[in-house]
Amino acid sequence: CSILVPDLFRGNPWTKDQPNTLFEQWIARHNPERIAKDITAWTEWLADEFMTAGVSKKLGIIGFCFGGGRVLEVLAQDQGDNDPFCTVNEIKNIQMKIDRGSKVVIFPGRGHGFAHRPGSLEEDDDAEQAYVIMRDWIYENLVV
Repeated sequence: CSILVPDLFRGNPWTKDQPNTLFEQWIARHNPERIAKDITAWTEWLADEFMTAGVSKKLGIIGFCFGGGRVLEVLAQDQGDNDPFCTVNEIKNIQMKIDRGSKVVIFPGRGHGFAHRPGSLEEDDDAEQAYVIMRDWIYENLVV
């Protein structure tokens, strides 16, 4: 299993000790076009590494909070009907299996980012459970 954890913020993360009044200024410095190019470059690099090594054609991209939204935006731009990594037939096969491979888990009462920055022991337990669920899903659906 290969895992790549890119830094979308290039060493300039938002930290909880910063005043919320500076958030909009901070986020504006992280250009969506640059981030989209970074995600695309990392994805293409990792897919190429997989193909070269003959490891797997399965590739999962996961993002939380800010990164999750950026990943969805990048994937929505793809011209999938002529994609050598994921053919139309593969997509049709995925559509038939989507219910089996999909998973939605709701953690009642939890706010945005609880898995990244738990604010209580209860949230910490749920965060741990969320990561275990994610890890297990990846193992069951992506690992060859």
